[in-house]
Amino acid sequence: MVVRCPKCNRQVPDNSTYCLHCAHGISPSARTSRVYVVSLLMIMASVGSFILFCLSARAVLYIYTWYPLLVAQSWFIYDEILLVFSFCEVVSGGLAAFFSYTRRSYWWATAFAVLCTVFGGGIWLITLIAPGYRFLWQSILYFFLPHLLPPLVGVILLLGRKNEFKH
Repeated sequence: MVVRCPKCNRQVPDNSTYCLHCAHGISPSARTSRVYVVSLLMIMASVGSFILFCLSARAVLYIYTWYPLLVAQSWFIYDEILLVFSFCEVVSGGLAAFFSYTRRSYWWATAFAVLCTVFGGGIWLITLIAPGYRFLWQSILYFFLPHLLPPLVGVILLLGRKNEFKH
């Protein structure tokens, strides 16, 4: 028996997992759970960034009441940068999770996942140059693991999965 590919409308054998002409996934087994794992990783990164966003917003609002003026001024710029990067990671991670979970667009899912990874890397980089973090293990534990590692693994898992998305 012969079936038609839903993408290119050409005939393919009924036991095919992918279309022989356009490589579109034909059978349900063509869709792996990796794309759903990418969604979960992006949601994890977004939640971690939302928590950091809330903490950074609080720090920006109250930093001058917590510290003397010179100390507060040196920390203010770091808190503002963390605020912006964490907000951008929340948005890009959420959009990457949406596009990968619904499998609407491989390109948008990949683009937002890469952006989420870039902003997570920016967060980790800021913590490496901020004056208060003296120990590398603190930066790795509190910023690398929740903000950079999940979207990076998500991007790696997403690469090469174009056939599992609607075109």
